[in-house]
Amino acid sequence: MGRYNIIFCVLTYKNSNDLKEFIENLKGNNKINFSYKIIVINNYADETTSQLIKEIAYKNDCVFIESENKGYSYGNNLGIKYAKENFEFDYLIVCNPDTYIIEFDFNNI
Repeated sequence: MGRYNIIFCVLTYKNSNDLKEFIENLKGNNKINFSYKIIVINNYADETTSQLIKEIAYKNDCVFIESENKGYSYGNNLGIKYAKENFEFDYLIVCNPDTYIIEFDFNNI
């Protein structure tokens, strides 16, 4: 269990490149002033993309959850439940992997 300012629940489906860019954007953004954890929920499509998304998640210290592909809300709800059971946090953000954060001042929330 850890303590973070923000938990990101990111639902993926065959979009490993978007996930990599999302993670790199957060890691490399010097305008972010908060602690965070990323939970990657993969809506299963096939073994090849699932394995690739899993590797990206683990390589970047993200939580990885494999989900039956029962839709957007089902997958997000798995991530939210996991976050609530395993972390302490101030805020939880549900987003797609093609989200790009340019600037985010945590102190202004």
